[in-house]
Amino acid sequence: MENSRISFEPSEDIRQGSVGSVNTMHRDASAASINQERVLYEAWKESHPCVLKNFDQFEAAAAGKLVAIFLDYDGTLTPIVNNPDAAHMSEHMREAVRRVARLFPTAIISGRGREKVEQFVQLKELFYAGSHGMDIAGPKIKVDGQLIEEDGATFQPAAQYEPLMMKLAEKLWNAINKIPGSTVENNKFCVSVHFRNCAPEDYDLVTAAVDKVMTEHQELHVTRGRKVLEVKPKMDWNKGSALLHLVRMLGLDEKDVFCVYIGDDRTDEDAFQVLAETGTGSGILVSTKCKSTAGKWTLKDPAEVASFLYRLVGWGHTSANRWHEQSKCNGWHLIAETTPQGKSAAVMAAFGGSNGGDGAISGVVGSAAGRLGALHELPPLPPRPNGK
Repeated sequence: MENSRISFEPSEDIRQGSVGSVNTMHRDASAASINQERVLYEAWKESHPCVLKNFDQFEAAAAGKLVAIFLDYDGTLTPIVNNPDAAHMSEHMREAVRRVARLFPTAIISGRGREKVEQFVQLKELFYAGSHGMDIAGPKIKVDGQLIEEDGATFQPAAQYEPLMMKLAEKLWNAINKIPGSTVENNKFCVSVHFRNCAPEDYDLVTAAVDKVMTEHQELHVTRGRKVLEVKPKMDWNKGSALLHLVRMLGLDEKDVFCVYIGDDRTDEDAFQVLAETGTGSGILVSTKCKSTAGKWTLKDPAEVASFLYRLVGWGHTSANRWHEQSKCNGWHLIAETTPQGKSAAVMAAFGGSNGGDGAISGVVGSAAGRLGALHELPPLPPRPNGK
């Protein structure tokens, strides 16, 4: 495949695919080389420390800032699974995200189709950006049985590509459906070709099939994720662009905000890079391996992501969270209340339009808060997976 426009990294696909070679390598590895790998990993961890073990670093970075949270989905909020349609979020994680969204503006930015991610997450109070940030919508909440949506957040920079992507998904399926284990996922403004369930010797067949189809579409390009090929429009838009769009849509001053973006894939690096270059926050890479990353901190897996989110909730209920002072931004509102026991609680509500007056907002908030009075005392945490 010397002329292929798509390449696989030996560090992931080829290495994991060549099982015999890997086993031989491990059998022949000397104690010195194993120790060297350990030393390299520890050095990498020193420059990309675990944010859970170094939460004080986060507290220092976020001090005096308005914190906003951005989350990838697959591999971050849920483990990577063989069947993309089975990537369901645990109740433990859902409750973590729900509580975070009461305290900070929160968005999920995923390569999945937006509607698919919304079905998985099942939280109306979030901002969602599907198709690698090319399909953005704001929170929704029901008041008196009426759905109120943040229309000001809706943005689809690749809308003109939707008909093409629909046809492309069919073409790609026709091209790869005879390769066992391969699947095609139409994500509205991008198309994913999954090969996680293919035999390693068939990876190049998937590449060749996608390559052949792509020769007819110079207006599109292909990137590679974790056992997936992503076909997207050739346009200057990615997860980092979506993050900046959401920050500006929220009406936040980039000098006054601290964004946290958590992701595990190479497409999340665009968001990490934006945060590093603009100084508007920091990225957290979810990984158990040394990787080149623009992220500042690391977490090992979705279980550690959940632990960090719950830790963030605890911090968010303290006076260090500046949202207790400002309490709102476009499309999002925090109500800090005090119970008779002196415990603080936060209720997040979303509102239609970003130009509504404070009076209209207060009316909606009062109505919603009345029906959500039970949130004065937060419910107990759901059990962790496997009872942990």
